[in-house]
Amino acid sequence: GAEMDSGSMYTDTEAKVKRCAGHAALPLTAVLDPELSLGLPPSLTAWTGMDALVHAMEAFLAPGCHPMCDSIALAAMQKIQRNLLRAVADGSDLEARHEMLMASAMAAVAFQKGLGAVHGLSEPLGAVYGVHHGLTNAV
Repeated sequence: GAEMDSGSMYTDTEAKVKRCAGHAALPLTAVLDPELSLGLPPSLTAWTGMDALVHAMEAFLAPGCHPMCDSIALAAMQKIQRNLLRAVADGSDLEARHEMLMASAMAAVAFQKGLGAVHGLSEPLGAVYGVHHGLTNAV
């Protein structure tokens, strides 16, 4: 979902902290090509899928009423439920990978409404312990 956001996260490995670099505007175009993800190992596929799921869940549960973000978040969660296990089990399943890319992008649009405590805890844990962001979200 990072391709849909106006900020970029990076880890300062010396200080063991996550930092955010903000950008002036949202991207105008994102390339979501499932063939570019064919080489991902199952663990990375699972972790990035869990990151997308947590984005959608936290966006949906964020305080406030935003019917469009809520609807997009629900649709993203449904896509993830139908496709994440397929993409992990068969890394060559282009349809599942396509649907996961769409779900991830949708979740990123939805989280413009807000994120929550899972991400608030996941960022520092990942930075301090050197653990993938999607894995810390899943835990």
